Amino acid sequence: MSISSNLQRLVSSGALRPSDGQMKVAMHLTRLCSALDVGATNTPDPSSPPRVPRGLFLHGSVGSGKSMLMNMFHSSLQSGSSRRTHFHVFMEDVHKRIRRVKEEEIASNPELENRTARQIIADSRSGKIRGGQPDPIRRVGEEMAREAKVLCFDEFQVTDVADAVILTTLFDTLFREGVVVVATSNRSIDSLYEGGVNEEYFKGTRELIKNYCKEMKIDEENDFRVDKGGDAEGQGGGYWFSDPADLKSMIDMDSLGGVELELPWGRRFKLESGSIEGRTLLVDFDTLCSSYVGSAEYRAIALNFDEVYLESVPV
Repeated sequence: MSISSNLQRLVSSGALRPSDGQMKVAMHLTRLCSALDVGATNTPDPSSPPRVPRGLFLHGSVGSGKSMLMNMFHSSLQSGSSRRTHFHVFMEDVHKRIRRVKEEEIASNPELENRTARQIIADSRSGKIRGGQPDPIRRVGEEMAREAKVLCFDEFQVTDVADAVILTTLFDTLFREGVVVVATSNRSIDSLYEGGVNEEYFKGTRELIKNYCKEMKIDEENDFRVDKGGDAEGQGGGYWFSDPADLKSMIDMDSLGGVELELPWGRRFKLESGSIEGRTLLVDFDTLCSSYVGSAEYRAIALNFDEVYLESVPV
């Protein structure tokens, strides 16, 4: 069943409310599925970039149905031909792979260890060969292109300078290798990483996305997640305790102790009161909200704990 037909079926059954914006995107994704001949059109040509259909960069307000439509697209493709991932998860994977490639290169050529970040970026842009191998970012891009010919990114947003400075080289490699990108975002292409540190390094990424992806916006005023009967997030829940003793009575305090969570680039996130086995975390407000904590730390918490108890919340 095509994406547009599937969406119409859900609307007719009452599972979804009708939306002209969603149907317009569904019809475009249906055409993109038809244009994709995964495994044939995406075979790299040594002399020129492969001819592939343009992907899609879909943006709009929260709850407008962007992720739902992308999931329908991903599910409609041949099994194993596409990868669907949250963009921050993808970038964590990218950084881990780059680090692995660098370690392999340094092991074979110790002189590479003293290269500065600017030298690495300059070599990435020129495609400079080092020790008989392309630079680490391009090697990772080629590796990922062999694993999936379609990449579906949910919540495409760039806030970290470490991501911004490598994305032009990475995306240039992916697109040249014939990868098709479908992404959702709350921001337009031009507003990605707008005003960020070293923004000049990211401008090439915007141009690449514009060249290789059609930009579409869903104009919806309603948050369809709320219409489903849940909260604004559509999942999860919480409790408010006015007395700290009541909060701690919910937790097996004896099971809690210091924990360290693994982050990208070999970093560690230390927390004083948690239990990996019990998947429970007790943490004060300042640790999570008033210190330098980013998406990598929040994701590590979400992956390792089912219950998070936040204390000392200012009111």
